[in-house]
Amino acid sequence: MDSDAASAPAPADASALRGFIQAGLSYVEARSRLLQIEAHEAGRLLLRLVVLAVMAAGLLGGAWLLLTPVLVWWLSSLMNCSWYCAAGVLGTAHLVAALVLALRLRACVTRLKLFEETINQCRRDRECLGGNRNEAS
Repeated sequence: MDSDAASAPAPADASALRGFIQAGLSYVEARSRLLQIEAHEAGRLLLRLVVLAVMAAGLLGGAWLLLTPVLVWWLSSLMNCSWYCAAGVLGTAHLVAALVLALRLRACVTRLKLFEETINQCRRDRECLGGNRNEAS
């Protein structure tokens, strides 16, 4: 009988354990909600960027297809050279423009911050837990 009494938790211990579990679940729920909100915002932002990029690329591609022969003809008559020389100059200009745009895109992607608030909150939580551990010892 003594072993049964020793193995059963005291009512105060059970309520403390229940309170600890509820606090842990509330913490996980709050962090999950924050992650959900930021994921929704990030999804909207990325979707808008993708739609704009696809539309711009489609329009630019169509314009390029229509204007390239005109530009080659215009350059060849302006420079008094053959059409393939003008096409080479135009191709080089396209490569330079593509390089500049790729570098700008790379800069934008490196500055893009997704889930920033969740990461900051986790960092604050880690610092708070680390501070509590140092105060206890």
